Amino acid sequence: MKKTVYLLTALLIMSVMAFVVPQEQSSVAHVDTDYILKKIPAYQDAQKELQDLAQQYRSDIDAHVHEVDSLFKVYQDNEVLMTPEMKSRMKKQIMDKDKQVKELQKKYFGPDGLLAKKREELMKPIMDNVYNAVKEIAEQAHIDYVFDKATGEILYANPELDRSDVVLKKLGY
Repeated sequence: MKKTVYLLTALLIMSVMAFVVPQEQSSVAHVDTDYILKKIPAYQDAQKELQDLAQQYRSDIDAHVHEVDSLFKVYQDNEVLMTPEMKSRMKKQIMDKDKQVKELQKKYFGPDGLLAKKREELMKPIMDNVYNAVKEIAEQAHIDYVFDKATGEILYANPELDRSDVVLKKLGY
């Protein structure tokens, strides 16, 4: 009797296991792009070029700021001697120069500024090479996900594991 119950239980478990679709394990890896980039001479050269360019832009802005400061000092020193019209003209000149400084800062350092464009120009080819190498290695080694240890971003995800359409279908779209 014990043998029969044992046999039936084992048979039941095997039957259930036969209907359960085995889930494949996803393989995960990580890379450290900071470490990788520090070992690439072209990246170091690009960083140096960007630092030099940023310093050049800062110097240009500093010269303009100095000009605004000088105008303001002249205004303060001579304010008591100026007519209202002269004061108004001088204030407008100072405000215009200050506005030029802000526009120059935006032109150089803004999100779409010259430094950002130069960074994109210099770094994109290097980063593309890194990402392509990661993708190639992941595909060859059958790795499903590669994370960047430095940023926490996913650098590679196996497109076969994308279940976005299944979710949309489930939501009725």
